[in-house]
Amino acid sequence: AGDLKEGEEDGYKRDEKGELIAVPNFRVMNVNDQTYEVQSRWCLLNRVNDQAIILFKERNELIAKWVKYFSDKKRPTLVVATRTLHILILQSYIGKVVDPEKIRILFSHHSTEERDETFEWFKSTDGSVLITPLVKEGVSLPELASGVIADHIVNPEVANQVVGRFIRKKPTGRNEAEIVTFIDRQH
Repeated sequence: AGDLKEGEEDGYKRDEKGELIAVPNFRVMNVNDQTYEVQSRWCLLNRVNDQAIILFKERNELIAKWVKYFSDKKRPTLVVATRTLHILILQSYIGKVVDPEKIRILFSHHSTEERDETFEWFKSTDGSVLITPLVKEGVSLPELASGVIADHIVNPEVANQVVGRFIRKKPTGRNEAEIVTFIDRQH
């Protein structure tokens, strides 16, 4: 990362009393002899998240197996992933076990018309799979019956938003959904 003072670690800094405190999602970097705190998402660092979650083959295969299980039951299934690379990797893994015609990805750069068309496809296609990071943007799909939260979620507000996508009042049938999530321990 950058130059740190003796006894400091990346993602930590010293407070006014000299005590080491965590600064989550920030990195201390030295650029042209100036020290900066930079949000992790803007750094080209090899992060634990990349190795332990996004590029973890067995974990991604397990996600694909769960998606296949739900898709085989003809349920519309939402896969929540926030990093573009992870979304594309999951699309590949899931496409090996689920008909690729039943899989779509949706990003924030898609137009309102593209989103609406995708949501209609998702609701009307038996066993459809939607892989997207758009769970915080007012997505309302009460038809959701199952899903996989492929990312680790550390913020309770975001967790509530994600789970909220699944517990909307269903238009017909029982008001329930199955959600698979992963508890990832980072060291």
